[in-house]
Amino acid sequence: TSLDGVTGVQTCALPICTRLAIGTYPERIDLTPESKSRSIVVERMREFESRLNLTAQASRPKIGIVAEAECMGIEAQNAFLKTLEEPPPHTVLMLFTTQPRRLLATIRSRCQTIAALQNHNDYADLRQYGLFALLARLRRQQGAAVGLAISSRLQAVFATLQDQAQEAVGGDADPRWAELAESDKRLVKVIEERQTNRVTADYVRRRRLVEDAIAAWFLQERLRAAGVSPALLPHPEFYADLPDDLRHLAPPEPDEADENLRLVNDLTRSLGAYVPEALALDAFCLAITEK
Repeated sequence: TSLDGVTGVQTCALPICTRLAIGTYPERIDLTPESKSRSIVVERMREFESRLNLTAQASRPKIGIVAEAECMGIEAQNAFLKTLEEPPPHTVLMLFTTQPRRLLATIRSRCQTIAALQNHNDYADLRQYGLFALLARLRRQQGAAVGLAISSRLQAVFATLQDQAQEAVGGDADPRWAELAESDKRLVKVIEERQTNRVTADYVRRRRLVEDAIAAWFLQERLRAAGVSPALLPHPEFYADLPDDLRHLAPPEPDEADENLRLVNDLTRSLGAYVPEALALDAFCLAITEK
């Protein structure tokens, strides 16, 4: 037999890691975000746990994988705690995330963290929008006018990402669906809803990179507040594109930096709970710049 370059070897004789890699391991159970909200809801979590509890061959451990674990809702995370703490026998659970901050502390404490790659996201695309210059101007005592102006600029960045999602997803529609819809008008609504969901999911993915960049900026400002040398900061490039009047700003006070991080977490929760973006951004920016 031949399988992805493996010639003369029966699939069942391959090591588990190889079979996982080529997608032929029967006891692999995946949980991924779905729908336009890109979320993992508690009902899907319970289905995942039910499958984990099904009996498997003793020689084949179950491998449960939660992709984009940060997309688990609070209810889903709480429902998962017991299984994570006491998984079924012969079961390995793996959670993949690029944003561990979004996971509950109770989830993180039950996991062994392994950094697959150095955690250094590339924010080059966001730098072209002047994102970090906007964030640098979010400082105490600047007043409501400054706060609302920055919020408006951030909303414009979000609108650009929405346009990009529309262009990226709208350009790869399968023409066969349109042909089918011509003969069955009931499919028109289904196709339109499916396309809308795909655009929304792609937009949410892009927006979350902005949310992550905002968090990374204020986490780095907290490091500066603690006296960390600029040479040791994880993202010194954040400051490379700042205008001259912002390059030599003093770091915030530690208490102020901690409060900013709390406000960032509030912003993330608000956006995740479908609070209107304009309202969430206004509240965030005004809370930081208030006099």
